[in-house]
Amino acid sequence: MKQNNKWNIRFAAATLTAVALCGGVALAAAGDRDDPLITVSYLKETIIPDFLDNVEKDTKRAVKNIESDVEDLIDDYEKEMTAFVENLEGGEVTVSTSYALVTLTQGQTLLPSVGSEILLRTGDVSIYSTTEPAMIDTTTGESLKNGGHLAENHLNMTTFDDSILTAEMETTLLVRGTYEVR
Repeated sequence: MKQNNKWNIRFAAATLTAVALCGGVALAAAGDRDDPLITVSYLKETIIPDFLDNVEKDTKRAVKNIESDVEDLIDDYEKEMTAFVENLEGGEVTVSTSYALVTLTQGQTLLPSVGSEILLRTGDVSIYSTTEPAMIDTTTGESLKNGGHLAENHLNMTTFDDSILTAEMETTLLVRGTYEVR
């Protein structure tokens, strides 16, 4: 009988092992396409709407932050430009979108901003600048150096804000852009 008991215990152990293995296989098979871990309806009705709602809220928050930052930058720029204009010494700042006829007497100066265009019609103008090139002769493509002179009927463009044009005699210029006469 003892022999029979050993076989019964072995048979019971083998049966429990087989049941455990079958249960493990059954659990491992869960979560496939036919038996998902979450239902498609839960995904469509709960998870995706919540996710999209969070994305929309985060996007609106980010847009508000960007708008605020841009407004701050614009305000700072306006303050800087106002201070710049208020701190100019001497003449009045002029902005011309078309060519303006400007007449300088001997010794008067013209202070053009970057990108201003100047065409010498009559007279003589010296160029002073701490940076090179002081101006560009767009008619010939040459760089004009500090101490140089504008050629008559040549279109010139300022490349830095520190260019100063000084009239050596009564001079007539056509100017387009931002400039100041002193």
